[in-house]
Order: sequence, then structure tokens, then C-alpha cells
Amino acid sequence: MQRLSLPSLMYKLVANRGDLGVDVEMQGVLDRIAELIDELSIEFDVHLDDLLITERAKNLFAEVQVKLRTALDMAFVRVWRKQSPACPNATILRQVKFPIYEKQNDFIQYLKKIHLDIVVKNPQLYGLLLQPQPFNGATAMKHLRDLANLGKHIELPSHAMIAQKGKCLVRQDGSVIMCTAGSGPADPRSRAEFEATAEDVELVSINLINHLGADPLMSCVGMHLGLRRYLPKLLAYA
Repeated sequence: MQRLSLPSLMYKLVANRGDLGVDVEMQGVLDRIAELIDELSIEFDVHLDDLLITERAKNLFAEVQVKLRTALDMAFVRVWRKQSPACPNATILRQVKFPIYEKQNDFIQYLKKIHLDIVVKNPQLYGLLLQPQPFNGATAMKHLRDLANLGKHIELPSHAMIAQKGKCLVRQDGSVIMCTAGSGPADPRSRAEFEATAEDVELVSINLINHLGADPLMSCVGMHLGLRRYLPKLLAYA
């Protein structure tokens, strides 16, 4: 029975490339993140049959997290240099990184610490920095912060690969329907087509242990796509 990874199939549909209109250095960082995610997807797929999470896969995932965090920090340092009267104070510069906080008061205190007085003077930039904050509901950013710190300073994040019986239908237009055993499309006509033509497969899921069961590949993809949308907006203030 064929084994398929739904995250890998989804990744092939949503993977994004192309020039964002940012400078060469930042574009290079984003392109490198995409390359690492490509390698991670392949590494997972190669080991679907033995349900093995290799050390290379764990390293690739950790590298993606660190690179994502690096891209945010690099962009934020540019904004700080443009917007803060403390620039070019080297002591303060060493403390400058993209803020990710669970409490709004801690977030505001950090901006004060690095002399970024934007709450009143630049409310548009302040609002942009508020958007991806965990205290504003952006839990993925909390996971990014924690996983980047974990993989860089402590240990590689742990994963689990699990297979379960299911069905897969690849339509002529390239769309894919995959369901675990006993489930299927809600629409009666689609369900009839699915039951008649879908292939029996084993669906493989990969979970990040201790991180709400998040799929590592799709979490990387989601953060990368979000970064591609967010960074040009942030860099407009640099």
C-alpha cells in the first residue's frame, strides 16, 4: 500500500518563489529559507516507508526556524536604525531584535528599552509590529521564537511520524482529496466519486512533540509565506 504525506503534497501546491522587490541581501535570506524547506520536504518523503525522522531532517527543521527568526531580526534592525534616535549606539544595537511577546506591557517596555518611540510618533509602524504578537493571537510567532531558541542553543526539536489508513483521489485538474479511513467529502456527489475511485493508501502525519502537534513542514511553509508578505511592509519603514 502506498504511503503519502499530506503536508508534502500541500507544500508542492503552496510553495512560493519570486522576487519580492526587497534588496539582494534580504531576498537571498528568503530564497535560502525556501531551499531549506525544499530539502526538508524531500528528506521527509524519502523516509516515509520506514517512518523515520532522520537527524538530517531535525537539523534542517531547526535551520529553517533560525533563518526565519534571522530574517525578522535583520529587517527589524534596519527599521531601528532608521527610526530610533539611539542609533548608532552599539550597546543598544546588541539588544535589538524583532520583538515577540506574550504580554503587551512587556512589548511596550522593550520598545522603550531600545529607544524606539513609535506608539505616538509612528502609529502605523507600531500597528504593524502589533500584528504578529502572541498577545494579539499570533501563536505561531511564539512557537517560532521558542523553536529557534531551542534548536540554536539547547537541542534539536523532537518529531514523530505516524501512519494511518486512508484514501486518496487525484483529480484530472491536479487537485487532491485525502481522507482517513471512514471519512470523506461532505457533499454527496463528491463523496460518491471519492468512494468509487479513491485509492487505498497510508497517510503519514508528522508532529512536533511538545508543540501542539504542529506539522513541522507546514509550519515552516506557513511562516515562510507569512514572512514574504510581512517583510516588505516592515522594510518600508527602514
